[in-house]
Amino acid sequence: MPTDVNVDEDDQFDPPDEGAEEDSGPELSPEERFKKNLAALARVEPSLHAELVNYKPVSRLVFDEDGNPNVAYQDFMLYPDGQQKYLDDQLKSYVSHAYRMTMNSVGDGAGLDLHSKDWFDSFTKRVDDSGLTFTHMPYRENAYFAIVLGIGLGGHIETVLERTGCRVLVLIEPNLDFIYHSLSVFDWVGLLEKYKDRGVFYILRRDSPTTLSEEIKSMFRMHNPASLDGTVVFQHYSSTIFSEIHKKMNDTLRTAVMGLGFFQDEVNMIGQTYKNLGEGKSRVIKRLEERPGLPAFIVATGPSLDKLIPFLKENQDKAAIFSCGTSIHILMKNGIKPDFWVMAERGYGAYTVIRDANEDFDLSDVRFVGSTTVFPEMPKLFKEAIYFLRPGLSVAPLFARSRDQIATIPDPMAANAGLSFALHVGFREVYFIGVDTGSRRQDRGHAAGSWYEQQLSGQQLITNLDLPVPGNFGGTVWTLPVYQWSRESLEKLIEIQRGRVFYNLGDGALIKGAAPLHPKACKLKAPEITKAELVTRLIESCPVYSTTDFEMAWEQGAVIDRLSEFCEKLKDVVRQNENCDDFEYIRETSRMLRPAHADDAVCMLFRGTVFTVLTVYEYYANRAIDPDERVTMYQLFVEEYCELLDSMRDRAVEIFLGLEEGEPWEDEFIK
Repeated sequence: MPTDVNVDEDDQFDPPDEGAEEDSGPELSPEERFKKNLAALARVEPSLHAELVNYKPVSRLVFDEDGNPNVAYQDFMLYPDGQQKYLDDQLKSYVSHAYRMTMNSVGDGAGLDLHSKDWFDSFTKRVDDSGLTFTHMPYRENAYFAIVLGIGLGGHIETVLERTGCRVLVLIEPNLDFIYHSLSVFDWVGLLEKYKDRGVFYILRRDSPTTLSEEIKSMFRMHNPASLDGTVVFQHYSSTIFSEIHKKMNDTLRTAVMGLGFFQDEVNMIGQTYKNLGEGKSRVIKRLEERPGLPAFIVATGPSLDKLIPFLKENQDKAAIFSCGTSIHILMKNGIKPDFWVMAERGYGAYTVIRDANEDFDLSDVRFVGSTTVFPEMPKLFKEAIYFLRPGLSVAPLFARSRDQIATIPDPMAANAGLSFALHVGFREVYFIGVDTGSRRQDRGHAAGSWYEQQLSGQQLITNLDLPVPGNFGGTVWTLPVYQWSRESLEKLIEIQRGRVFYNLGDGALIKGAAPLHPKACKLKAPEITKAELVTRLIESCPVYSTTDFEMAWEQGAVIDRLSEFCEKLKDVVRQNENCDDFEYIRETSRMLRPAHADDAVCMLFRGTVFTVLTVYEYYANRAIDPDERVTMYQLFVEEYCELLDSMRDRAVEIFLGLEEGEPWEDEFIK
C-alpha cells in the first residue's frame, strides 16, 4: 500500500541520539546514515518505516571511484554519467527544470467579489502611481509551495529548498527503491529537523497521476489557497508518470481554490438564515434509514433534458422527482409536476426563478427543499419547506444543533443539492436526468426553452464551454470549471455511499459511479407507495427548528462580539511580519483562517475575501523585479488590507445588529 509522509510544524521531532553530535554529513558511512535516517522516519511516519525496514530493493546502490552514489538495475543507471555530474548539470540549468504554476487571470482582477474588487482597484492604482516595475511571469524565486517530481537519491532537494524558501515541500517518488537507497546517502534527519519550524513536508508514493494531482490540489486548499501562483514544480528525472501529472494538474488545479466563500455572500447567508430559521417554524433535514419505496429522479437543465422529456412523462408516477433549479420551468411546461423543487443559491436572482414559475404554473403540490441561506421570500411561495445547512459556510457551525442538519456535499449547483438531500432522506436508487455538467456543443450549456432563454431574449447564458472531458456515452463533452466542480462533487458523494445505485441517462459528461443508461433500456418497477404518502412521510420525519434552538445557536456563536478581536489579530499578523518574501505573514494568516476546517463562523466569514486579496498581492509580489520595490509594495498592501478589514467588520456589525432589532431583509443586503 503506497504511503504518504506528512511532517508538520506541530510534530515533535527529536534526533535519534540525544546528546549526540550533530550529523556531520559526508563523514557518516552509508550504513550509519541509513540507520539514523530510518530511525527518523520511524518517529514521523511508522508505516513508511515498517515498509523500508524489511524492504528488499530490486536495484543496487553503487559508488564510483570518487565515492559518488548511483542506482543500478541490470543495464540501467539512474545517473548515466554519475550523480554529481547529473546534479551539477541539472542545477546549473535549474530554471529549465523548475516549472512555475501561474494564475494569470488574477492580474486582471478576474473572479473578485465586491470587497476584494474595491481593494484591488485601490491597491493597483497605488502600485501604478508608485511606478513599481513588473514582469509578466513569476520572477521572484521564493515560492510557498515546492513540488519535487522524483526523489532519486535526494541530492537536489536542498537546492530546491534553499532557492524557493518554501513552506510546503512535496516530494513525489513512486519508486520505493530510490527512497530506500536515499537513506544511505541523503541527510533526511537534517531535512526533517528543518521542517520542524519551517512548515510542512510530504512524501507522496502514489503511482497514479490522477490521484497525485488530487492530493496536490488538497494541499493548496489545506495549507494556503492564496499561493498557488508561483508554485515551483521541479522535475528530477524523466518519467511518464511525471509527464501525466503535469497534464492533470493543469486541469485539476482549476478548482483548487474554489468554494471558499466571500464576505458579501457569507454576511448575506447568515442574515437570510437568521430570517428563515428565526421564527421557530421551519423544518430541517434529518437522516432517514427507512427505504422510501421509490427511486429518485434528479432533474437539472442540461442540454440532454430535451430528449428525456418523453421518458419523464412515461415514468413520472414511478419515482420521486427532484426538480433542481431552472428545470422546473421545462418540467411544468411539459405537464410534469415535480414533488420537490431544490435550490441552494442565496441570491435574489434565484428567487426570481421560482417567482416566475409560480406566476405561470400551479406549484401548490410542489414542496421546497433548500439551503437555509436562500432569499427569505422564496420558501413562502410553497406550502411546505425543508431546509438544510450547507457545509463550508459560516452558517453551518453557527446554526447547526447537530451534524445531521448539515447536508453532505450539496454544492456548488442545485443538482448537487438535490442529490445530497435525496441520499440524506434514504433514497437508494437514483437517476440523473439532465445532470450533464457539460455539453456536446461548446455554445450550448442548457436545455432548449429554459428559463435562461426567456430572460436573455433567446441567448444562452453558457456559450463558452472550453474544457474537454469524457462523455457519458463516449466521445468528448465540453465543460466549464464550475461544471467540473459540480461533477467532482457528485462523484465524491457517490463514492462515499454504500448500498446505493446510480444511473446517468443524459449524454453530457461521464459521472464516475453513475452507470450510463439509455432511457429505452430503463425499466422501472411499479411503485410500492404513492408519491403523496412518501412526500408526507418525508416532511413529517424532518423536525422543526425551534426558537429555543435558534436563540441558543445565535447566543453561543457570539459573532458580533468576536468580530473586532478577530480583525485586530489579522491586522497584527501583517504589521508584525515585514519580510514578505519569507511567507511568515501568509502562514500565520492561514493558521487563523483555517481553510481546511469548517467549524468557526467568524473565520469563515472573512476567509474567502481575505484569501482572494492575498492571492492578488502574491501574484504581484511574484512578478516584482526589484526586491526593494517589493518591500514598498508590501507596505502599500498592509495599509489597504487593514482598511479593508475595518470596513468589512463595521458593515457586518451594522447588519447583524439590525437583524437583532428586527429590521426587514432587503434584496442583496450588502451591495
